[in-house]
Amino acid sequence: MSDSKPLKIVILGGGTAGWVSAAILSKGLAETGNSVTVVDTAEIPTIGVGEASIPTIYELLRNVGLSDADLIKEAEATFKYGIQFENWSKVGESYMHSFGNMGHNLKGIEFFKIWLSSAQYFSSRDLTPFMPSAVAAYADRFARVAVRPDNAEPHQYYPMCEISYALHFDAALLARLLKRKSLENGASHLSKHVVDVISDETGISALKTDDGELIEADVFVDCSGMRGVLSRQELASDFENWQSFLPCDTAIAVQTELTKTPRLYTRSIAHEAGWRWEIQLQNRTGNGIVYCSDFMSEDQATSKLLSEVEGKLINEPRKIPFKTGRLNNPWQKNCVAIGLSAGFLEPLESTSIHLICKYANLLGEALGKGELTHETSDEFNMEWRRETEEIRDFLMAHYVVNQRDEPFWKKMQTCEQTAGLKRYLSELHSMGWLSLSDQALFGHDSWFEVLVGQGFNFDYQKFSVQPAQAQQHIGFLQNVAGAVQAEVGKIQNSHKSMIESLRD
Repeated sequence: MSDSKPLKIVILGGGTAGWVSAAILSKGLAETGNSVTVVDTAEIPTIGVGEASIPTIYELLRNVGLSDADLIKEAEATFKYGIQFENWSKVGESYMHSFGNMGHNLKGIEFFKIWLSSAQYFSSRDLTPFMPSAVAAYADRFARVAVRPDNAEPHQYYPMCEISYALHFDAALLARLLKRKSLENGASHLSKHVVDVISDETGISALKTDDGELIEADVFVDCSGMRGVLSRQELASDFENWQSFLPCDTAIAVQTELTKTPRLYTRSIAHEAGWRWEIQLQNRTGNGIVYCSDFMSEDQATSKLLSEVEGKLINEPRKIPFKTGRLNNPWQKNCVAIGLSAGFLEPLESTSIHLICKYANLLGEALGKGELTHETSDEFNMEWRRETEEIRDFLMAHYVVNQRDEPFWKKMQTCEQTAGLKRYLSELHSMGWLSLSDQALFGHDSWFEVLVGQGFNFDYQKFSVQPAQAQQHIGFLQNVAGAVQAEVGKIQNSHKSMIESLRD
């Protein structure tokens, strides 16, 4: 139990970010003596958007005492083994960025280095056969992660120990579930309209509602979306615009009915001025088109989206303008921005929920210890800057490495790159490897799967070994691919049967 004075925490905004934050911050209120209040004005709609996540979603579930079965029963959730990228390198080509680990090391040498040393001799350079999660996704087979036997030798390969997965879900229904969890934990909810924000040199002091009430707190969490009512508007936090690196600026979203078994992956389909997404929940599909308004009009984008979606429309298309970038310091004074108020990175790799969960958790750890110091906020902000920059560079790589010939894609091939992405691509050209931080959200396998899939110009001859050794490596690669195929073939559950078993 903390010796610090109990804190009053107010969260402005009751969307996904608000209720994720509330569920995390309301844990252990009895021990800390803190209070958590969510202030919002809108009821969560019955039909929300489809949301895709990455495997770190399970950290949130564990943290707040939920399971994936809870989301399958209450948030229309489905499983996700990765993202299939279509037409990103060239029209007609596709690849998967899958979760989990790729292949297996050979005598201490990383798998990708073995693959790269032999790739000159391949007729097709495809990493999919070595990715257990991708092979399972395409086979519509779902299994939990296997436990590696205690007596296993280091050289023994167990493909089902290397898979990983995430979830698709209805974000509004997840927010409802987290709202219930938060209130059970002792959080409060005020449905009020905030008309004014009162601040001083220490930060935010109170929110004024339309009925004249002043809502005071020690800490304010800004989950008010892209408006950033507290952080951007009241405190004028510094927003760093990244549209020169990620130039798409508009999305149009629509939901359609789904009458078939949902896929075990998200689809990302590139078009002449951006890309569109497809996220299949249990009974409907979340669809959207992302585009750069310099190269495509709203009418063109809407027409393209509606001509390509499958199923009967559930709602009308909704336009969502956005600006890519982030606050440099989301924790400023006594206000912490979380979610869209802290920044927006394209949902290309499904990172938005991860960023909400991680930084709500970091804030919760600090508040639980009573650590409201400049050092704590500086560390929080520094970690935020590091991670968002690494994600930005990873997203940008999808655009920069392409062989399409439309004006938008031609521009991206020659656009100004960030210093981080320049370094990564230079290292890959010269060494066939890249130096990532130990904390990187997307590791080496993710970068290799995306860049090989995008057609990155590896000098395969430069990295190749002699033919005799290449034959040994190719034999090893064939064994790995065979093991993956064999183990996936043993999986009993289809995606549908797994969902049905968890719903019962």
